[in-house]
Amino acid sequence: MNADVHSLSAAYALDALDADERVEFEAHLADCADCTAEVAEFGAVAGALGDATEQAPPPHLKSAIMSQLDDVPQEHETWPAPSASVTSLTERRRSFSMAQLLSAAAAITLIAVGAIVLAGTRGGGSDFDDVVAAPDAVVTDLAGEAGTIEIVWSAELDQVAVRGEGLADLSDEQRYALWAIVDGVPVAAGLFEADGGRFQEVAAIADVDAEAWGVTIESAEGSDAPTSDIILFADV
Repeated sequence: MNADVHSLSAAYALDALDADERVEFEAHLADCADCTAEVAEFGAVAGALGDATEQAPPPHLKSAIMSQLDDVPQEHETWPAPSASVTSLTERRRSFSMAQLLSAAAAITLIAVGAIVLAGTRGGGSDFDDVVAAPDAVVTDLAGEAGTIEIVWSAELDQVAVRGEGLADLSDEQRYALWAIVDGVPVAAGLFEADGGRFQEVAAIADVDAEAWGVTIESAEGSDAPTSDIILFADV
């Protein structure tokens, strides 16, 4: 076994070794804890790549990521001058396989981060504006000592856009809870967290014909019915 046997872990995990190399490496693997750990790590990454192909990212997310990657300067490999030590095709294949593995893992991370960022922007400007622009949008303003909240409700979109200002920032265990009053009964319509006294969110609320809106302060987990006094209220 050559001195570079420890560098074969990635190629082994990717099934990129030939039969003789595999037999030799497996013999070495039985007595090498470091290589055993590396093979397990590379195998986990390869498994993640296989799972990731089951759910393709949205086309617009992929395009956005790839356009950003296009702007990143690429390192070009400089081939050394011919010498007595010639890199074999097998070694070059192992190097390429390792690069593929790391690049693919990085791509998964980018896509995952992009998905998280997109999820975090739900209720942002575009969604809020969509509800406001809905033909059936009904606007209700709630104002009082606790602050002001503008509610825009669209039955057609089954969404309610909520924008608050002048509100107290609550503890991590508390949230502002919006209630749609239907036939005198409060129906949960979303939890909201103020940052610097403000928030702007969009929540899904289906099959509700609200006659009024109310706001209470509840636990971060929410509740089926108000557990505290209503701090803001207005009829539709």
